[in-house]
Amino acid sequence: MAYIAAWSFGVPHAEPRYRYSDVDNPLGGGRRRAAVGTRALTYDIDDAHPDIARVQGDSEYIQAVKDHVLTWRGRLDVSSDAQTFFYRYTRTLLRDGVIIRTKTWEEPIPRDHQ
Repeated sequence: MAYIAAWSFGVPHAEPRYRYSDVDNPLGGGRRRAAVGTRALTYDIDDAHPDIARVQGDSEYIQAVKDHVLTWRGRLDVSSDAQTFFYRYTRTLLRDGVIIRTKTWEEPIPRDHQ
């Protein structure tokens, strides 16, 4: 069974897209155009086998900065077995559609059954 949800600031929404408009720049200097982005999470859960639950997520944020367009992409994958959760997150930064940096974090997390 798969459950798909889109989240924005921890609140489920029917539409996985949200948009910011012009906002005051908290650092001063007038106004700035904030990022436009999407986020979606997919849950794979089987009540008969909760030990193999999995969640995957994708996000993308786009920001125009001077003469360039910056895009941040994220990929989340959390899976499990009976003893361990497996966390993996990859963040990619693109400038004008060209990858300029990618970083991946991975960590096994033992289940402590608390």
